[in-house]
Amino acid sequence: IGALSEDQAGNLYGTADLSIPAWDHINYQVVFKLTPPTQGTQWAETDILKLPVSHGGFQGVILDQAGNAYLGDGRGGHFGSGQIIELTPTISGPWTRTVLYTFRGGADGAAPGDRLLIGPDNKLYGITYGGGDSAGLGGNGVVFSISP
Repeated sequence: IGALSEDQAGNLYGTADLSIPAWDHINYQVVFKLTPPTQGTQWAETDILKLPVSHGGFQGVILDQAGNAYLGDGRGGHFGSGQIIELTPTISGPWTRTVLYTFRGGADGAAPGDRLLIGPDNKLYGITYGGGDSAGLGGNGVVFSISP
């Protein structure tokens, strides 16, 4: 389980690995929401996004004041070098997924890691574990910012 974030209503959001043996041992990563109990002690769990682990490596969720969730997907995206995702709640229930940025694996970085931060300027800040070398030699990562 990744680091949890709390919204203004007391709901918790996070990421976790999920193995489903009944589904041919396919492993997933899931972004989830935990809603506090109204009676008793049982929290209600809702999956917001579920993707095969081979798709990416979710890094933790951060929320803005409007209730949108942001996270890094370590291996996803068009180039397989990771992406930054925004999840927006909808009135009908399912969340909308928007890719804000896809890393190319070069000078812009690869494999976003750890949880993102939202700065006072409302930009998203984060790090990557790879890339950062414009010569294509791998690099040791970058610090980045994105305006959602």
